[in-house]
Amino acid sequence: MLENAEKYLFEFKNRNHGPSYEIAMEIKPDRSGWTPYGTYDEQSEIYVVTKTFSINLDTPLYSGNWKVEYYSPNQLVNVIEKEIDYYSNQLESLEKINRKYNGQNIPVHYIYSICKELVDLLNYIRNDDEYKLIQKQIKVLNENKSMKIFISHASINKDYGTALVELLKGIGIDDIIFTSNVAYGIPIGENIFNWLKKQISEKCFVIYLLSSEYYKSVACLNEMGAAWVIENDHAVLFLPGFDISSSGFQNGAIDPRNIGFYIDNKDRVTEFCTKLKTHFPITNNTVLLSQIIDKFILQVNAIPKS
Repeated sequence: MLENAEKYLFEFKNRNHGPSYEIAMEIKPDRSGWTPYGTYDEQSEIYVVTKTFSINLDTPLYSGNWKVEYYSPNQLVNVIEKEIDYYSNQLESLEKINRKYNGQNIPVHYIYSICKELVDLLNYIRNDDEYKLIQKQIKVLNENKSMKIFISHASINKDYGTALVELLKGIGIDDIIFTSNVAYGIPIGENIFNWLKKQISEKCFVIYLLSSEYYKSVACLNEMGAAWVIENDHAVLFLPGFDISSSGFQNGAIDPRNIGFYIDNKDRVTEFCTKLKTHFPITNNTVLLSQIIDKFILQVNAIPKS
């Protein structure tokens, strides 16, 4: 449906914008003050409403050409949401005028009918399952637009974290905290413990890169404990060679019954990226996503095992 939205709207506007403007001009009051319906002031008001509608009907849904593929689905949905609000208000005004004249003001009735057809068309497009999904994703994005991803890791495992950062950026996530890279780490002048505590308390999404080294690090265990207290949403990634039967994992703050996965498992990485959609606006391009994940798996497998 969504890919046909441009065609439906173009056909509708191309069919109606010319006649509707001509009809609106017919409503314009005569300079002598004579009007077929109502007083001169009433007719002037009707003319303004119908002319405004007809002019806007001739305006493309969005600037540029009419090719939807040049616009992201999010952009298209945002624009249609603005259009439906505008034309619904127009329809309300036209409906009052049409009702006032019992549908006998033929030009007004004609313009009202066109406006109603457009509002019905926009609502038809909005009822599409793909459209609703994108609306939901936009809502999540707006609610979590300040949300960050915090990669909790042992410094000795920074190469895995670097590969993960490239994966996240590749699929469209930029707000990342990764302390092993100054570009994503702690700002100059900040107290490391206070700053990390603040980030975790702001309900960031935590990715744990678990390894035997992780459980030997006091700093890592402090991060895990702080995030567990706040109940941050999280994902558990096991680094190659990590023993999930180890006492550290089985008795730690993370519930071992929660499903984690090994970082070099392509299918589980793909599933993980899909899960991130509930919090972040990741790419909908499945081919690109697959290529980025393939590159990530190659990077992970190239890291020397300790």
